[in-house]
Amino acid sequence: MSTSAQRPRGWLGDVHPTVEGVVFVRGDHAELSDQLLLTLMKLNRSELVMDEGELYGFNALVGLWEVIPDWHLAQVVKAFAGSPLLLINAQTGEPVPNDDGSPRVKERLKVSASSVRGAIQIANTTKAFPAFFADASPGIAFR
Repeated sequence: MSTSAQRPRGWLGDVHPTVEGVVFVRGDHAELSDQLLLTLMKLNRSELVMDEGELYGFNALVGLWEVIPDWHLAQVVKAFAGSPLLLINAQTGEPVPNDDGSPRVKERLKVSASSVRGAIQIANTTKAFPAFFADASPGIAFR
């Protein structure tokens, strides 16, 4: 038995989500959810659907729908912590610029357990497609 802990392999193998360049305007659960879904799409999941109590991503590399476990969704949302939260002009809704024209950062995003749960719940609701698999045409898939 090995004394070193092994990192669990998820639906992306050993790939850990990276979120460089992600910027938030509101930092609420809905915006976190939108960014979660965009990040998943960037990680080789061309389509996402919530059915049978699970979020599935279509893995175009193997041609199969795969369950995306909640722990992986939580890792992606957690990775947003520290991302820039922009200062927004309340009247125009536009980012307030710095002297050099770049958007002014109000603070860094703080991600709590509530934020993680809320973002995942909204993402699942956004991608809900009841009976997606039950109503699908019969076919064969091999792995």
